[in-house]
Amino acid sequence: MPKKLPQRKMVVPSLIALFVGASGLQGCATNLVASGDQGAGAFTEGAPYRLPINTFKVDVTWQISGCKVIPSDDPDAIRIEIGFKQLAEVSSELGEGEALVIDYQKMTGPFKTGKLGLDYWTVGEGKLARPTMLVKSINGEIEGHEGKAIQEAGSVLKSAANLALTASGVPVLPSGASGGGSGGTGGSLVCNEKIKNAIQTIDLNGKALKKIAKEYDDLALQVSLISGRVVGGKLTGEDDRRLGEVQTAMDRLAKEKEGLEKLTGNLKAFLTYKESYSLAEFTEPVNWVNPVLKLTKELLPEKGKVADLALEAVVFDTQWCADPDSAEKCKEIRSSIAKQADSSKVVVTLDALGIGNTGFTPSFARMSPQQLKAASFKGFVFREPLPANIKIAGKDGEVISELATTVPQYGRVRVLPLRSGFGEKNELSAEFALNGMPTKVSYNAHQAGGVAIFASAASILEQANTIADRMAANNLAKDEQAKNAALDSIKDQIALLTEQQKLDTLTKSPNTEIEGREAELAKLRFEVERMELLAKLGRTSN
Repeated sequence: MPKKLPQRKMVVPSLIALFVGASGLQGCATNLVASGDQGAGAFTEGAPYRLPINTFKVDVTWQISGCKVIPSDDPDAIRIEIGFKQLAEVSSELGEGEALVIDYQKMTGPFKTGKLGLDYWTVGEGKLARPTMLVKSINGEIEGHEGKAIQEAGSVLKSAANLALTASGVPVLPSGASGGGSGGTGGSLVCNEKIKNAIQTIDLNGKALKKIAKEYDDLALQVSLISGRVVGGKLTGEDDRRLGEVQTAMDRLAKEKEGLEKLTGNLKAFLTYKESYSLAEFTEPVNWVNPVLKLTKELLPEKGKVADLALEAVVFDTQWCADPDSAEKCKEIRSSIAKQADSSKVVVTLDALGIGNTGFTPSFARMSPQQLKAASFKGFVFREPLPANIKIAGKDGEVISELATTVPQYGRVRVLPLRSGFGEKNELSAEFALNGMPTKVSYNAHQAGGVAIFASAASILEQANTIADRMAANNLAKDEQAKNAALDSIKDQIALLTEQQKLDTLTKSPNTEIEGREAELAKLRFEVERMELLAKLGRTSN
């Protein structure tokens, strides 16, 4: 009857200790971190990138739009009014702000593998195209191999145990400038005829251009109607003739428009002063903590520039201004015109806008460098651009220019984490617009850490039990070998006594000795039969 192996027991405590100790590898997590570039020539390792920043430019034009002398019977009450028309254009340009670095070496470790890919934006086209460090997309992956490492370690210990068993071991539109009256007649203070004519011509050209635009649109509609009457790819004779007349009229209007626009442009240049402003106040941080919902900047023309333009519109009588009785009045009028012209400011306002019902109060208060640094250690850092409106208006509140835009440098700091714990395999990919707004984010957890832990435990348990079975079988084999040796020893004694009995018979030894040997042989034969019977029954001998 086959022998039964003893019940399994965990006989390799070193394997269990390996699993318990290795489970502590759960704390050995690695993750993607983005630290701030130290700058100033400091050496920083990793993949660099920058957060976008929006810069703003405002072009303001002051244009003389009228000149009028208001006479009066009282010489001191004569006034001159100079009208100004303010035009403004606002534009924005995305640039590169804070510099950060992703230390991809911190993504890996003794039991971690990882990969990282960054794609950057290129701005401009053709020969004007230039690369930037603004992130267009990021792809990262971290995989933990702790479970596999534990299984491999278990295999090594299993091999060692087997060997031991084998060998047993992110213009104010100024109001019109005005001056005081002269000390004489209105002829001492008059509008410059050249400028008055230019103003009138610009006004007439504007009306003519509107009329041309309307006539051109009407002719374009006729072309569409005539073209719709094509039959078999051809027009009738009358339609063909009419189409030619309409197209000729459109060409004539186009040439008239071009001539008027050129003349108007030249006249406006004669009557205007233009200045460009870079709004650094909308770029640099206002403060770090307190919410600021609106930024305002007053833009003044360079001192004397608009004043010179205004004074060109007025002709002062030389003799009147030289007369001691009126010289002081002439000086006061010049000073008044110049002062009012130079104070014709433009007010630019940047309003922060909220994003839906998020509970977030929009603010131009950027995060402090310390807060940004703390966020960067949690993953890939970016700023969610803050929507805003730029308005340019005069003192009376009339908006003369407006721009809907985003201000990335004042947006909320966001973090896309990527980490790997025990046996985890995680992947992150994201795409961004040029202003830093995420357009696509994908995260995949391909392998859970808990599964790896239990897979490792199962592997170690299986290996430990296999070794336990082999050890039990080995011990059983040793027991059987010892029993067989004892039986063989008895049989050897029987053989020896039998030979001695034969010898005694031949030499006729005394009967008492022969009887003693026969009794001993009988006893030994009985013991052999008993041991063989017990072996067949699977029992052990005491």
